[in-house]
Amino acid sequence: MLPCDNCQKPTESLRACSACKTVFYCDPVCQKADWSKHKPQCRQMKNRLVSFADTDSSPILPDQTHSNSPDQTPQQAYESAVLLLQRANRLFQSCGVDAFNLLPQFIDNNSNIESRIARARDLCAAARAQITSVAFLSSQRPARQALLDALIIENEFMKDALLTAKEFLAQDAAEAQAQAQQTKNSPAAAEAVTTDEISVVVRVAGATAALRLSEFDEAHALLVAAFQAVNETQATLSRTILSLLCAVEYHRKNYLLAIDFGESAITMNRQYPGCYDYVILAHLELENWDKVDEYVERAQVYEARWDPEGVARVSFFTAQVAAVMKQRKNDGASL
Repeated sequence: MLPCDNCQKPTESLRACSACKTVFYCDPVCQKADWSKHKPQCRQMKNRLVSFADTDSSPILPDQTHSNSPDQTPQQAYESAVLLLQRANRLFQSCGVDAFNLLPQFIDNNSNIESRIARARDLCAAARAQITSVAFLSSQRPARQALLDALIIENEFMKDALLTAKEFLAQDAAEAQAQAQQTKNSPAAAEAVTTDEISVVVRVAGATAALRLSEFDEAHALLVAAFQAVNETQATLSRTILSLLCAVEYHRKNYLLAIDFGESAITMNRQYPGCYDYVILAHLELENWDKVDEYVERAQVYEARWDPEGVARVSFFTAQVAAVMKQRKNDGASL
């Protein structure tokens, strides 16, 4: 049983706030008692869910009047591409693609998931077309980051994405060194370029590509560098890094460490799509059956309740986990 978010009483069947679906109560009386405190958070959450992704606002590009496209400025083309990527990312995450691609033993034929992945890739292709239609964008760091994001989400260009990330970081390092020499303040100048948010995001993207290429040590190195550079105000990035470290350590068979990273990410956001997957799988490998049941229940109650496709994804994934756990219990009993 999970606790009520107001009174903390363990409850057999929690009821979600009907507006934001991110807070859970034991009964209507408790929900009403908590409303004055929850109301501002509820409205903020509803506004955030109008957007397509759990991301910060896209960076503003430098002013530039020239554009190869007569219909839109570089900033407009970039913002249009970012919106397409946010929509693609939402579809991609609702499929639990990381877990399904990396763990084929949990895959079942699911045409709905395949359809959503195809739609996400189409949106990515449109985003890349938006950026490449404006020559000025190819030299801008935010736009280059967006192109890298597109390669990641499309899921067919992982080697290209990893190479792109490495080239991006190498160019950043060279620019930082040049800037440091000009300012005669090497440590501060270099750090300003190589630890800004875009560089952190690029490391995360490179790690994501390395993870899907099963290059787990390289993914780990990129994530550690990203985590060291991220600051305390970037909660979304921190949570993403922790979730990816959970996945990496699972594949390196460091299951207890994977659980630690995953639980830290869940503490930051218990509703994020896919945040329970590798914690569940790590407990499954350790045969912690009670913990598997606990996190399956938490995933079914909390994860992406505002998104019907996300709810369906969780149901599908947890059903596969339950089947594997049942089989392993039976195998153990027969020994």
